Amino acid sequence: MEMIKKDPTEIAYLKKDKKTIEQLEEEEIPKYLEKGELALFLNTAMHNGLEHYYLMFLILSYTGIRVGELVAPKMERYQLRKPYNQHNQNLLQRDK
Repeated sequence: MEMIKKDPTEIAYLKKDKKTIEQLEEEEIPKYLEKGELALFLNTAMHNGLEHYYLMFLILSYTGIRVGELVAPKMERYQLRKPYNQHNQNLLQRDK
């Protein structure tokens, strides 16, 4: 409706804080398992843990779904005739 004649965001900018090398080195880097570490973990879970834990870790590590999506599945979320499934809900959400 062109009620505002001038766009107020034209002159807006976000200030970025510059970090020193020391600050960058102090930040914690997320840890991931390498292939060999994952194989050792799954092998240990299979031989020294309960069988359903091994299956749970195997599914989580190779599909990328979250724990809440794995432990609280609902069949209406899955479309078996499509080439892939969309997982967009987790354990904390409640159906109305």
